[in-house]
This record gives sequence, C-alpha cells and structure tokens, in this order.
Amino acid sequence: MSDHQSMAAGWYPDPMKAGHQREWNGSQWVGPSVPVGGQKKGGFPKWLIPVIACLGLAFIAVIGGAIAGSPDEEADQVRSDRSTTTTEPDGFAKCNDGSISDNADLGAICSSHDGVSGWLSEYGECEDGTVIALRDDPQCRSDGDLAKLLPGYEPEAGPDDIALCKDGTFSDNLDLAATCSSHDGVEDWLADYGRCEGDEVTRLEDDPRCPGGDDLAELMPPDYAPPTTTEPPATTAPPTTTAPPTPAAPPTPPPPTTPAETVSQANARGSAAQYLEFQAFSRSGLIEQLEFEGFSTEDATYGVDAQNADWNEQAAKSAAQYLEFQSFSRSGLVDQLIFDGFTPAEAEYGVSTTGL
Repeated sequence: MSDHQSMAAGWYPDPMKAGHQREWNGSQWVGPSVPVGGQKKGGFPKWLIPVIACLGLAFIAVIGGAIAGSPDEEADQVRSDRSTTTTEPDGFAKCNDGSISDNADLGAICSSHDGVSGWLSEYGECEDGTVIALRDDPQCRSDGDLAKLLPGYEPEAGPDDIALCKDGTFSDNLDLAATCSSHDGVEDWLADYGRCEGDEVTRLEDDPRCPGGDDLAELMPPDYAPPTTTEPPATTAPPTTTAPPTPAAPPTPPPPTTPAETVSQANARGSAAQYLEFQAFSRSGLIEQLEFEGFSTEDATYGVDAQNADWNEQAAKSAAQYLEFQSFSRSGLVDQLIFDGFTPAEAEYGVSTTGL
C-alpha cells in the first residue's frame, strides 16, 4: 500500500484485472478499469465523458428555458402588446356602455347599448345624398339610413339651397314652413328676397310665408330691390266751368276675396308637413295628432288638407312600416290600418302594395 501511495497521479496497470489499467489520483484508485490502450498515462479519463455530456445537456436546457420563457409569459406579453395598440373605430357612434355602433338606422343606433354617447364625426351623409349634422337626435329624410360619415366636412351652400340651418347645414326645402325643420330651424336666409310660385316677391326674414301657402320658387339676386311707387307731379289745371251735378252711379260691390291664412292655420300646416316628412298618417289620424298638440279642429283640418297628401300612398307607407317590426296576416294588417284612421279602400290599397 505504501508503494502505491508513493506513485504520482496517473494511469497504471490495474493490479486486480490483467490487461486493463486504472487511474490513480495519488492516494487511491478512482474510476472504472479500462482495457490497456484505451487511455494513455496521464491522459483525460474516458469515464468522465458521459458525465460531462449529461452536465452539458442540463446546462443547455437551463439556458434555453431562461431565454424562451414560459408560454404563459409569452402569451401575456403578446396580449400586453395588443392591448396597447390603438385602431381607428369602425362605426358611426360611441355608445354609453363604451362600445362602438355601426347601426346605420339613426332611430335605433346604440338602442341596446344605453344610447349614444358621442358621434364619430360632426357630419354624415344619408342614403339619398343629403348631409346632416350628427347632433342630439339626427334624422335622414323619410326615415332613411345613414350611408357614411364625413370627417373633416365643412358645409357649403349648393346651387339649390335657400337657407343656412342652425345645425350648420344648408337646406333646399322650398316649403317655407318646413325649411330647416329637421335641422334646428333657420339660422339665416341666403337672400333678402324670394319669388313665390305665384310670382309674388316676399322678404325672407323671421318667419316668411308665400300667399296661399305656396312654395318659394327661387331666391332673388343679391342686388334686387323692391320697386317703389312715386306720385306724379302735380299740374295746374285750367279753370273749368261747373257742370250741373249728375246722379252718381251705385257703387260696384268688391269681388269676394279669399280670407288670408291665419297664424294658427299656418302653424298647423307647418306641423302637419313635419309629421308627414318622417311618418305615415291617415287624414283623420293626422288631424287627431294636431288636435292633441292643441290646435282647434278647424285649424287642424286646414293644416292637414293643405298638404294635398295622397292618402293611398300614406297607407302603403304605414303598412310597410308595420311589417318592418311585426308579422301580420293580410286581414289583420287591413284592420290595423282602418284602426289608424284609413278608409277601408285606402287600407286595402296599402296592404296590397306589400304583396300580402
């Protein structure tokens, strides 16, 4: 044993196994016995090779895991990156519950999301091409849908426009009682004077009207001035001889005149026009609506009859509106229209246009 302990560290013949050698660390044998020639004296011990290989693989796995991170952490990072990415909203209005609505029906937009919080543009274009301001409770003509938003739009007067409305848009409605009626009223007229359908010229200020409830035909040029009458110069007549008086002829009675439209009648006419612009009515139903607003029966009847409405057409519109929201049999829909004040003939006509 003392001889072995005096040996320097290295590889020597294995005293326990002929033809093999084993490593001596200077004080004892270590490692397995290997065939002679498998390791030179003082060389690298082959039995450490699999140990180092295992340690290397473990080290690579640890480093790879640290670099890659866990799948959950990577998914959280992706979600975090996405949450900070902003995109342009795709819709017409922001609802009170925070969602964005692309419902083009202005009467129903955000209806199931606590109402409209704000519009995504100040102006929009309806299906019929008219431009409306998106404020408060906007409406397209004839209950049409909104076609698109007009970001950055600045309203300009068109060749047929006659007034600037209070919501910033322009109106070409020649019915003076209804001009800008769905745009918060008239802010300013685009001319001082206008010519009515009956050729009378009216001054466009405050609440102008054409005689007989006629529509406006056109605006007068900016330099138009109403004609003024001048008295002919007085002349000195030669002296005349006094003739005996002749009996005077009986006065000719003046021709009967049509009584002028009263303010209340004009208001009833304007209110009836506004109702028919957005909803279908029967004649009796519209009269009752005006009476409900406080107009007398006479003024309400005057306002409704002044529309010269096609009640068959109104019955067809009403039938179509009912079928948009509810299913009906033919007889049931006819009864509903009669209940709304349409005559049986008008109701039958209106339902027949729906294909029932």
